[in-house]
Amino acid sequence: GENGTMILTRAGWEVRPEQAINSRTFPYCYPCDKDRMPNTLRMEAVEQKKGSGKGLYQHVGNLLECIKTRNLPNCDIAIGAEIAKLSHITNISCRLGTALNWDNENNKFVNNDEANLLAKANYRAPWTLPKL
Repeated sequence: GENGTMILTRAGWEVRPEQAINSRTFPYCYPCDKDRMPNTLRMEAVEQKKGSGKGLYQHVGNLLECIKTRNLPNCDIAIGAEIAKLSHITNISCRLGTALNWDNENNKFVNNDEANLLAKANYRAPWTLPKL
């Protein structure tokens, strides 16, 4: 978000606050707060909370349990696909160093051919993406 960045790994999670005026590579993402002095933090940090280290096993266990019981999983394929898409969009924006507009209906970036090239996989011969 604009106030902080959540860092989530299998080891745990933490939130690092953003500055009112951010000196990072992408300052356009973080406009100056009118009510705060420059270089002040937008929020308090949330110190690292340790994970159990068993998240992957819990995820796989949930999947196997759902196969047996026919119940819905905690995170179904549609949720996973949306999370993956948002992560890819963010990575492409960071790689290009610019804000991007995503057209969710057409699954492409608006007016940015370079970003659209990065959104597609490039296969080495003889591998190709099948045409459906």
